[in-house]
Amino acid sequence: MPSDQWFPRRTFLLGAVLFGTALFTFAAGCNEPPADSAAAGGAAPGAPVTGAGGEATFGGAGPTTPSPQPTAGTTVTEETCAPVADPGPAVLRSLTRAEYVKSVAALTGVDPEASGLLPQPDRQITTFQRTSENFSLETRAVRGYLDVAEAAATKMFETPESRSKYLGCEPTLADGAACLSQFAARFGRQAFRRPLDATETANLVALAQSAAVDVNPYAGAALIVEALLQSPSFLMHVEVGRPEAPGLRRALTGFERASRLSYLLLGTTPNEQLLAAAESGMLDDPAQVEQLALTLLEDEGARASLRPFFQQWLGISSLKDAAVNVQQYPLWSDSLRASMTEETTRLVEDFAWTPGRSFADLLTAKHSYIDSNLAKLYGMTPPAADFAQVSLEGTKRFGLLTQASWLTVMSGGAVTPIRRGKFIRSSLLCAPPIPLPPNVPELEPTKPGQSEREVLEHHRSSPACAGCHEYLDPLGFGLARYDGIGAYREVDAQGLTIDESGEFAYDSNPNVRLVPAEAFVGPGELSQLLTQTSAFQACVVEKLFEYALARPEPNRCISQPVKRAFADSGYAFRSALGALVRADAFLYRRDPLQEVAQP
Repeated sequence: MPSDQWFPRRTFLLGAVLFGTALFTFAAGCNEPPADSAAAGGAAPGAPVTGAGGEATFGGAGPTTPSPQPTAGTTVTEETCAPVADPGPAVLRSLTRAEYVKSVAALTGVDPEASGLLPQPDRQITTFQRTSENFSLETRAVRGYLDVAEAAATKMFETPESRSKYLGCEPTLADGAACLSQFAARFGRQAFRRPLDATETANLVALAQSAAVDVNPYAGAALIVEALLQSPSFLMHVEVGRPEAPGLRRALTGFERASRLSYLLLGTTPNEQLLAAAESGMLDDPAQVEQLALTLLEDEGARASLRPFFQQWLGISSLKDAAVNVQQYPLWSDSLRASMTEETTRLVEDFAWTPGRSFADLLTAKHSYIDSNLAKLYGMTPPAADFAQVSLEGTKRFGLLTQASWLTVMSGGAVTPIRRGKFIRSSLLCAPPIPLPPNVPELEPTKPGQSEREVLEHHRSSPACAGCHEYLDPLGFGLARYDGIGAYREVDAQGLTIDESGEFAYDSNPNVRLVPAEAFVGPGELSQLLTQTSAFQACVVEKLFEYALARPEPNRCISQPVKRAFADSGYAFRSALGALVRADAFLYRRDPLQEVAQP
């Protein structure tokens, strides 16, 4: 169809399908979905607590037994949680760029990245791109979706072979309506990650029959593809669920669970195996959900799809944007940047996927994977082959904390110890510092004969600054002998010996409060301390929840069973994933119409 005839139809299609369906989608969130739209979710163990007035309520909004405020050097027992925890809301978010690209490619065989039709990459204002706070819909993105949909539809029906593959029938014959209906139902089930209801299918067929088939006999089928690829039911993660009587939560349907599993473990739309499992009722059983997830994890593709979790969690996805002064650091290059990312990715995946390995040992690893670039930076002998496993015995490297990747990302001149300490607190211990107070004084410039540490200690002496910095700077000081790109040094720019002693001070974070205030010297002792406290292991689960659910964990009762399973397995990462996908927070959502006020 000529472009001058096509554009008005495309514009109308976007308004009628994208925004019209959006209104239907939001309305569906407040009502039970049609009976033929999805399989019912499974029943949950336990039962809601009944309030004084007879109404059902959750005891899991937080611990049922508040713990006393501990003092440094003491430990506190684990809180007691109600049998059924509030699973939290199901956030409405769009597919990330990566999810969108893989989904379109899986459905149509067209790579949107290669087409050059997509706008700028996703914004990232939180740790993970999947998190709902990163969602925004700009005009450029809408136009990109529209262009990709048209390109994909054209490609799918341009040759007899492709028409046979995707359509499988002739819409030009007497039974053309039946052909289009069959195609709409089949392709719609794949695109929407659930069966279409009769009205949705009929609307798509009506849209297809409005096409100018005398110009292009397959224009109707192409319109169906474009409509589906521009609908919120494709572009967004829509999770309605089914209500549980008499509880305050909704069980996600089998198809919604299949979609969660697929985008978490494969980064794309569910394949036929997952859709069939949903249709059969297999995913109504939490144990079956876990078993299917563990089976998927045997595939290298699934493990590769989880790579963004590790890279975004540890900050190394930002390494591509790191601005390094090559005059100050002459070893810096794009190839060194790539080597840093590869080293950390390989080490993390080694501890995540190698049978028998404890993920907790990531912090104290005595081996790594380097190439000639990193060997030069680290002052080590280059391995026989790039990224071969090498021993760290006798070197100045001690597991994750001394890897150049995140050390580079978290560098910033005089504030480097602050940034690195904050990273350890926020990303490795899930203990973000208190918000920055107003009118914080700037750091004073370093004076001759004064070390960078002395400047920070003077800054921390101010009451307005001490509240944050007493928990950040002492951790960062333990890594002070690693410069802006992670090279080891023993003296600073003024030739003064660098003091790498620090202290792990208590704060009120639920994980870290089990940690006594303890002094350490250097990254080796710091790594041992972090591992021994189990705060790091608990944080791994919390970060995994945030990534999987696309939102921060609302309360610790949700992840408490997964933390126990992780510990019982000897901190096997696969076990944490398996326990997560059978957890209530993964299989259920809060009912928005029956929410109770949370304390």
